[in-house]
Amino acid sequence: MHIFSTHGSQRRVLRGAGRSGRTLVLSVVLGLVLALHVPLHAAEQPVKGGTILWAVHEGMPDFDIHYQGTYIAAQPIGPLYNGLLTFDVYDNEKIVGDLAERWEITEDGKRITFALRKGVKFHDGSDFTCADAKYSLEKLTDPKRATPLFVTIMENAFAGATCPDDFTLVLSLKEPSAVVLNLLAGAHAVRMTAGIAERVDRKDPKFLVGTGPFKFKS
Repeated sequence: MHIFSTHGSQRRVLRGAGRSGRTLVLSVVLGLVLALHVPLHAAEQPVKGGTILWAVHEGMPDFDIHYQGTYIAAQPIGPLYNGLLTFDVYDNEKIVGDLAERWEITEDGKRITFALRKGVKFHDGSDFTCADAKYSLEKLTDPKRATPLFVTIMENAFAGATCPDDFTLVLSLKEPSAVVLNLLAGAHAVRMTAGIAERVDRKDPKFLVGTGPFKFKS
């Protein structure tokens, strides 16, 4: 069982599955019913703080969500992180910005420029910058640091990444690829602090340094 405590005011979507997912759905439905009887001004005030107890039916091999392609890692670990992009809560076919405020694609489809959010901090207090975004992209191309699925996709598309400044990331592609944005919005393609895989063993909870709304507690 893993325990998470909330971090900051940044939003993250928690996705449930299986039996635990049924419990979550029932809670959400009940909340919607009650919301119908709550004045609008009260409903606009989010509840902050608290702890999540997340039961997993088997142990995670390690804490590296890039390296572990299983949902056993993605579901409990995902809320600790943010991605460049994410899927819209109300429309899962729509990709929206997360750590990237906006992005532009060149006419030939071979270059994507991301404008990154300013003022975002990792759980250890360090600032999120383009260096972290670039590091995470490059990590997803390394078979020793990422799941084979990511490596295969990135190998065919990824040409490189550069940082013109701390809050601009330029992703160069070998050829236009419709799958890249979907991959970057996925639950596993989170942004990690630069150098984390080289500094900390992926089986050590200290590996879990994200920018997401939750911190790993125990």
